[in-house]
Amino acid sequence: MVDNYRSEDGSLYKVLVVDDHAGLRELVSGQLAGKYEVMLAEGGEQALGLIEEGKIPDIILLDIDMPGMNGYETLEKLREIPAAEDIPAIFLTGLNRVADQVRGLKTGVTDYITKPFEKDILLARLGLHIKLGMERRKTRNARKNGLLVELDEEKFQRLTTALDDREKRVAKLIALGKRNQDIAEELVYSLAFVKRLTTRVFNKTGLSDRYELRKACVKE
Repeated sequence: MVDNYRSEDGSLYKVLVVDDHAGLRELVSGQLAGKYEVMLAEGGEQALGLIEEGKIPDIILLDIDMPGMNGYETLEKLREIPAAEDIPAIFLTGLNRVADQVRGLKTGVTDYITKPFEKDILLARLGLHIKLGMERRKTRNARKNGLLVELDEEKFQRLTTALDDREKRVAKLIALGKRNQDIAEELVYSLAFVKRLTTRVFNKTGLSDRYELRKACVKE
């Protein structure tokens, strides 16, 4: 089973907590201890400094009402830094007016958690947005490196007419460049079962390998 708190290299995901109140920073650090690597900043300027030093978090928890550079201004500056432009950011704030939320969304915030908050809600939101953020970054990097493929649905349907629904799901993921381990995790199948389905896909389509399958049904 995949560890929701660890990245692919086995390290803990990094959470940057930006708040001018020491008590809040201490509270959040305690709630995340052992699950995430926590980075702390007392304000926007310090948070930007950490990013510019190459200390890149996987997600940011950001207060709005801070002296000096407030949360909105901090987020705007973060979005101007290439390394931080698509890092998920959650406003952890006591401001809950609609106008505050609209302003945050226009600035590029990912979500809101209002104070006081429940630990379970915080952990759930962090887990969700880290996962979504990682997928967005993978897609961006794949597109940047010319590795992002798009299926030709007509070709795919013609090629997979002999497959059942489970085999088609596996075939589509193979065509999109997924490894067996990736497919097992995404479909919640055992790795052994995915290997059997993969063998059936090749046998039924008459293709010999993953490269041939991708070549046969991706858009040119």
